Amino acid sequence: MKLRYIQILPILFLLVLITPKIMRLLSSEPIDEEKENRKLAEKPQIDFSHLDNYPRDYNAYFNDNFGFRKMGLKLFNRFNYFFLKKSPVPDKAILGKDYWIFKGADIDIYRGKERLSQNDLTLLENELNKRDNYLSEKDCQLMIVMIPMKKEIYSEYMPDDYYRLSTHTMSDQFIDMINDNTNIEILDLREKLRAAKEEYPILYHKHDNHWNDIGAHYTYQEIIRTLNQQHQLGASTKIEDYRMDTILWGAGSLAKVLGVEDVIHATRLNLVPLFNEKHHRLEAKYKAPERFVYPWAYERRYATVDTLKPRLMMVNDSFGEYLYPLLSEHFSYSLFLFDCWEYKLHVDKLEEEKPDVFIICMVESLIPNLLENLNREENKIKN
Repeated sequence: MKLRYIQILPILFLLVLITPKIMRLLSSEPIDEEKENRKLAEKPQIDFSHLDNYPRDYNAYFNDNFGFRKMGLKLFNRFNYFFLKKSPVPDKAILGKDYWIFKGADIDIYRGKERLSQNDLTLLENELNKRDNYLSEKDCQLMIVMIPMKKEIYSEYMPDDYYRLSTHTMSDQFIDMINDNTNIEILDLREKLRAAKEEYPILYHKHDNHWNDIGAHYTYQEIIRTLNQQHQLGASTKIEDYRMDTILWGAGSLAKVLGVEDVIHATRLNLVPLFNEKHHRLEAKYKAPERFVYPWAYERRYATVDTLKPRLMMVNDSFGEYLYPLLSEHFSYSLFLFDCWEYKLHVDKLEEEKPDVFIICMVESLIPNLLENLNREENKIKN
């Protein structure tokens, strides 16, 4: 009997080695690189004169392409989500209480661990004052809209492991610097949106990083209320001016990161206006930079028939896209630029567009992006 086991072991070992290869050859379902959010490793070519890296490269290729990989990942992701209730990739997505999912990359900002140095604050102060002075000379108001991270508004759903190291965060440093050392209007929306939860509990998507139409609408109201102190923009709309449609939306970007998008069926709340909107969309005018991964989203332009209203120019990230149809109603012309998460001044476009209001609409976790892109050509003011 013992001899028989010894004879079977090599056969079993061989099957373990070749089965994934057979499964890979027989599989008709391609591995989804888009879902992986990266390019999978390719099979390396053997170069007998340079073999040092071949074992490492082949191991990477095998890990990305072995036959049971897709099925194994699916089981692994579901086990983590439903049973362990933990994220397998906490640096990318954090699974919170009641299955709320939060972005993982900005966790150190939320906890107060990642902060701005005094030199960082000085650089930002100088740059923003430069922009404000330049715009003031052109009778254009500069406003900064600081959009809260989802975890700031729904901290009660964050796992207990991710406790705050400091309640004074990078965002507080930035806002304090603006208020103390510039004349720029900055909107800190954290308290506003926390209070709004009393009336509308869901302001952000549960399985996505972004806010929903209601969260965006509260922000829009605050923008118009503040700008009306210097401009005649008219009253903002109320949420009661819209019909709330709930549609089947899918899983959301963070659920895809966790690999459970096929078992989550989330809904999305859309605000549909009960009035005739005044704005209409114009053809694209500006070409997106080659480095921008979403060139179709780079620019949106709108106009209304009310030519006496001010002109708007706004640089923003994907949160700002929710504001386009809302803000456009109050301006004669609106230009929105989703400018590679760099929040630049765009001097050439400013000279051409001649806005009365310039808004930097930025999610708070991307303050470092503003700092990193200060020396871009688009920020250089010509004498």
